[in-house]
Amino acid sequence: FGTIRFLLCMAARYGMDLVQTDVKNFFLQARMPKGKEYYAEIPTGWAENDPQEYVAKCLAPWYGLRESAKIAGDQLAAALIQAGMTENPLMPKVFFKWDGDDFIACANHTDDAIWITTNMAKLEAVLDQVEVPFKLVKTYNPTKLLGIEIQYDKAAGIMKLHQGSYI
Repeated sequence: FGTIRFLLCMAARYGMDLVQTDVKNFFLQARMPKGKEYYAEIPTGWAENDPQEYVAKCLAPWYGLRESAKIAGDQLAAALIQAGMTENPLMPKVFFKWDGDDFIACANHTDDAIWITTNMAKLEAVLDQVEVPFKLVKTYNPTKLLGIEIQYDKAAGIMKLHQGSYI
């Protein structure tokens, strides 16, 4: 979360726009890696046959599978790289793009991401490319992110982060 706060600080300091994205059904949109097969026990009451003798083959990374977050996260990272973003080698799952004087950066936390940009049109172009493999829900000027409330006055360069609703 420190990285996300760092990006929010950069946005406030340099007057950047904020966009939050959430990948709908994140694990189910990902695809299982080729050459690997995963199987799961059939839950009680779901099988006509004896669950001790039969298993179910997983066709998509689902929430209960231990590797799901890594499989889906790696595929999302590949989609971001294909959209022209570069992954920060020192901070995994943090991506950036320079295009002349325009800057785009994002930090992912599982299926949620915060994006900062100096050029909203260029960010929209990147998000359109990411939306080909992963359907996104976009929130412009978010007021809440991962349980943190955000009050951002872009014109004044002031951003307040707090968890007042939890107190």
